[in-house]
Amino acid sequence: MAPAGRAEVSASDEKRHLQRAWEFLGKGQFEQALRDFSKVLEFNPLSPDAWLGQVRMLIELGEYREANVWADKGLEKLPHSADLLAAKAVALARLGDTAAALTYSDNAMAEEGETAYVWLSRGDVFLRAKEPRFADCFERAFQLSPGDWLFPWLASRVCAFYNKLALALKHAQKAVELDATRAIAWAQQGQCQLALNLSHLAEKSFQQARELDAQCPAAYEGIRQIAKMGMWQRFRLHLSRLFSA
Repeated sequence: MAPAGRAEVSASDEKRHLQRAWEFLGKGQFEQALRDFSKVLEFNPLSPDAWLGQVRMLIELGEYREANVWADKGLEKLPHSADLLAAKAVALARLGDTAAALTYSDNAMAEEGETAYVWLSRGDVFLRAKEPRFADCFERAFQLSPGDWLFPWLASRVCAFYNKLALALKHAQKAVELDATRAIAWAQQGQCQLALNLSHLAEKSFQQARELDAQCPAAYEGIRQIAKMGMWQRFRLHLSRLFSA
């Protein structure tokens, strides 16, 4: 048995890393969040939040195979975790295994406890399956997390991934409406606007994000993209003048 003092330190470190992980997630800093979720598992290998967070961050980083592997590892310890089953469903959907993704999503729904993430992930899987009920899944996730900007932001990211850009913008705008202090929500709104060729509006969204968080990577990347587009447009104009002279 570990000495009491050591156990208290471990519990304190676990709590600190878990808090930092959620803070990084709320800033869209997925790699940093992943590191802290991994640290939590060093202190507590049965932490449901840490297992789920690690798998979700790998998905956000596009590491779908790795996410699937870690989902399996988590499910070995927490076989009835609805959220982990849901996260594995998303990883499988992103890998293109739609049939297996639907099965794991069904299994997640069958477990006790209805969570916003289970419904968000089901919407993700339904989008891959081209199932029109995906929108209802997102709405249920919002109902289970009333007033929380996080789930509209995440839904926007999912819709953007599947090229549902108008819906992605709608959800991003909802996230901004719920919490206008979140730089990453403004940046997501800007990214959707930019994808819809609304560059003037996108620039304003990115600038607002930078005002709220000068280190926001998504805002910085958006501003860089707009600047690059401006250079290309000026270059095309210059060429057209040369050839028309």
